[in-house]
Amino acid sequence: MIPKLVSRMIVIVMATLAITLMASAQDMEYNEAPMLAEMVAAGELPPVEERLPVDVAIVEVVEEIGEYGGTWQNVSQYTWAGAIRLIMYDPPVRWAADYSGYIPGSTTGWEYNEDGTQLTLNFREGIKWSDGAPFTMEDIRFAWEDLHLNEDYEAISPPGYMRNEDGTPATVEFPDDYTMVITWTTPQWLAHTVIAQGYWEWERFMYPKHYLSQFHPEYSDDGDYGVLEDNSLWYENPDFPTIFAWHLESFTPSESWKFVRNPYYWKVDAEGNQLPYIDRLEFELVEDNEVRLLNAAQGQYDASFRAVENFTDIPFLLENAEESDYRVINYAQANGAEPNWMVNQSYRGNGEPEEVVAEIRTLLRSPAFRQALSFSLDRNRVCDVVWQGFSEAKQFTVSPQSLHFATEDGQAVFDAWANSYAELNIDQANALLDEVGMTNRDDDGFRTLPSGEPFELILDYWDYGKLQENADASEIFRTNLEAVGIRARLNQLADVNEWLGTLNENSSYMLSAVGAAEMDLWTYPDWVFPVRGERIWPEVGVWYNSGGELGAPPEEGSVEEQLIDLYEAGFAEGDPATRNDLMLDVFRLHTEFGPFAIGACGDIPNPVIASNNFRNIPDTGVLGPWAPATPGNQHPEQFFIRSN
Repeated sequence: MIPKLVSRMIVIVMATLAITLMASAQDMEYNEAPMLAEMVAAGELPPVEERLPVDVAIVEVVEEIGEYGGTWQNVSQYTWAGAIRLIMYDPPVRWAADYSGYIPGSTTGWEYNEDGTQLTLNFREGIKWSDGAPFTMEDIRFAWEDLHLNEDYEAISPPGYMRNEDGTPATVEFPDDYTMVITWTTPQWLAHTVIAQGYWEWERFMYPKHYLSQFHPEYSDDGDYGVLEDNSLWYENPDFPTIFAWHLESFTPSESWKFVRNPYYWKVDAEGNQLPYIDRLEFELVEDNEVRLLNAAQGQYDASFRAVENFTDIPFLLENAEESDYRVINYAQANGAEPNWMVNQSYRGNGEPEEVVAEIRTLLRSPAFRQALSFSLDRNRVCDVVWQGFSEAKQFTVSPQSLHFATEDGQAVFDAWANSYAELNIDQANALLDEVGMTNRDDDGFRTLPSGEPFELILDYWDYGKLQENADASEIFRTNLEAVGIRARLNQLADVNEWLGTLNENSSYMLSAVGAAEMDLWTYPDWVFPVRGERIWPEVGVWYNSGGELGAPPEEGSVEEQLIDLYEAGFAEGDPATRNDLMLDVFRLHTEFGPFAIGACGDIPNPVIASNNFRNIPDTGVLGPWAPATPGNQHPEQFFIRSN
């Protein structure tokens, strides 16, 4: 039985209510870090009152008002600073710390016009870049007009949420220094939620014009687009000003990043203390999983949310916690399924004769065949052997913690989806395989295709951080399939590029193992909608994403067509409750006509390691999906290091 969501910390709130969490300060006396007070006294900085904006953001602390000082020792396993970019999370709209919805960030709020074709973002007046220069709409205008719309600058182009239905760029206007107005030809009620996702959706709009224009050919005789791009990464270029709590002080490629507090940061706590509390951040690059684990167990990291991502290491971490003076906080990976085996609904073949490809494709698209595969899987064995019992046996879903399941109806839909075709039932599996025509057997006793042609089901898997777990789970699934007469073979893919190739380029996979976790399916639709060229519906996704120029359209009356209709209806719907009802209809389709992906286990914990004097970290959080940007959504600027 899937546990009820009362333990999953989901509470729906409207953005207008959540704004109170980030209200503007009125008649507040401000305080600052000692290191900044010394710079003010030396004449190197203006007073704190002059550095803060008119619309100061007030951040609620988790445990207590913190103390200033210290260096946060941390680690990144990514050369592209992935873990760091999830800490520096300050978009105009942001995920709430409890994952209950969206609240203002660098804006004081947002509003749509009556038909949802226009979004107005009201930015906080007086925010400054880390070098003290004013942050205004001239910076965003520069990013939009001089970079995104500039055909000569090929590094970036308008993202999907900034385009019209026909692919042309939306109209963007800046009526004053703190207002951005985006207008589309069709309703885009969800654009503000897309802006809030991770670092990737807004990062390329945070371009300081006063700094980058020196490299732009339209602004400088010495400008060069290549040089501009080389200098446009804030996490590699110490000269690049930011509006984050810390800005880069030094970067050593393949080795380390060092950040220092931003003296112009625009947030304070409830007592008027300018944030952040912590003076400096230092990240070392450690790509090896075992090395990071050993370093964490030795207490080398003050706090790390992604240094160790495998829950099977929790016992080892707990054994060393007292000696190394840290605590282990078990966050949720928010796995809807770990792993799930996506069943390709657009199979184009892998060297078989055309008629065999068509027959295999028909099977993969058959609900009865997919249900037979699902009934054959011994989920309890996968959960016990692969995940050592720290998981729930369940069908593929998205994250149980998702806001889509917060209502009573949502919980009922989740339970039905998570339990659909999820029990081990060999008799039912055999009956369904007979039903789809796989009644003949070869000389080895394995079922053939209905035509009598030999059949082998290929289970792809690759290393996305859980290679051994995927291999072990797939081996259990393989033996389960043999028990119902299906010959199956494991196929380890070399890397993510090969995996993407089997999905996107030639749609040659049959079943592919991967973890599923996502909190908002409107902003990251890939798991349940055939609207992007990957995951379960490659051909239809390519067709939809290319405006019908590539791929293949959905069959009339098909589930894919119904899902696309619901997707478009959701974006055109202005009422959040009605829109979520549409999403529940999506999940009902997945339940009735699925499974489109066969899940094994879910709700696996993810350890967070924090020294005992590192405070204000919430006791619960979600780390699997990157979109909420944990720990960025928890306001790392209010974390602090207790001195005693």
